[in-house]
Parts: sequence; structure tokens; C-alpha cells
Amino acid sequence: MDEAILREVREETGYHSYEAPIKLGEFFVNPATQTNKVITYLIKDAVKLYEQDLDEYEEIDVYLFDYKELDVDEAIKQNRIKTQLFTVNAFYMAKDYY
Repeated sequence: MDEAILREVREETGYHSYEAPIKLGEFFVNPATQTNKVITYLIKDAVKLYEQDLDEYEEIDVYLFDYKELDVDEAIKQNRIKTQLFTVNAFYMAKDYY
């Protein structure tokens, strides 16, 4: 499973890590109307070794930040991190690893 996760990270971002992915959690996207869920992983110490290898209709922009310098609480309150609720939860859970 780790190889598949790292392969997806490489294809979609161009980044690779020699460390195993850390599972942060599983989140239902919209449990009131859907049964699908998102599984979120933390990839530490990733380095850019490749170019993105996206599918024909994929558009992914990669933004880098230093987690140790980012005040996640303040960034979310100031709407600097604009994302889904489950991703906000993952930001909070990742704090345990920094």
C-alpha cells in the first residue's frame, strides 16, 4: 500500500519521500448524502525528484510551506487555507508530527 501512495504523490506532485506515509485518518466527504470517504496521509521529508505526470484532465497546483512556521490555527481562521473540512482536520492531526 505504501508504494501505491508514494506513486500517486510522485505522479500528482513530482515529489518523493523515502519515509513511509503516515495515515492521519479517514473522513466521510458528506455523510448525510454520500458513503465515500477520503483517507489522508502525511508524507514527510519529500523532495522534488520528478515532473508531474498528470492524467489528461487533471490540474494540480503544488504549494509549499514550512509546517513548523505556519500557524495552522491562524491560517485557517484568516481563510489562508481554503479547503474541505476533512483537510482542515488533517492539518490539525499533522501538528502531532512537528
